[in-house]
Amino acid sequence: MIILLTNDDGIESPGLTILRNEMEKKHRVYMSAPVRDRSGISHALSLNDPIRIRKLGDRVFSCSGYPADCVITAFLGALPEVPDCVISGINLGPNLGSDLLYSGTAAAARQASIMGKPGLAISIASFLGPYHFGAAISFLNRYFDSLLEGWKEGTFFNVNLPNTDATELKVTITSLARLEYKTSLTGFTTSGKEMYHFFNGELKNTAFPPDTDIAAVHAGHISVTAVDTYPASSGTSPEISAIFQTQG
Repeated sequence: MIILLTNDDGIESPGLTILRNEMEKKHRVYMSAPVRDRSGISHALSLNDPIRIRKLGDRVFSCSGYPADCVITAFLGALPEVPDCVISGINLGPNLGSDLLYSGTAAAARQASIMGKPGLAISIASFLGPYHFGAAISFLNRYFDSLLEGWKEGTFFNVNLPNTDATELKVTITSLARLEYKTSLTGFTTSGKEMYHFFNGELKNTAFPPDTDIAAVHAGHISVTAVDTYPASSGTSPEISAIFQTQG
């Protein structure tokens, strides 16, 4: 099988290299990842700039664009072979709950699904190192083939693991938690009257239903979520219809 590995942490991320070393034991592996950290970039695309792809080694490429760019270019012929699936990670930091909206890691897996192929995002759910990758590698060795067999079009997999040196963890099938933040701005103005702002945010909700990804990771489990690639159709409501109702 031909696998594309990518991420949003950048081509030099240790999680990407560890993933490559393991997956190429059984598969033909290509790496194409952003030349620098693109965390929090969501599903950005390089629509107005050329995408520069540079070969760094045997089946290893850097990309000037974003995670979704890496996937699109790979499937459209920028690499010597077209991938059968995409693994995005191993990400350094969580990609949990509704924060998935902002994740470049998840965007790469979503883009694979958009192009009709399986996509899997995998993350260590901690912002603090040292990072332990043993459980992630063990999980992929055990379940990767089964996930591909169970994949359904219009979905991608989002996997999060606690940062632990244990290599065998319980796997829990989850839904995405809803995260609510209290967000504010702090900043300063320079003598030139330029304003600089920084986001400050803290969670408003800290308790999550037991079937959610955050609850699973907090319990020390591996969270596996099948995420819909496309927003669900919400239809209309009586309130909206009334607004635009033609008056006789």
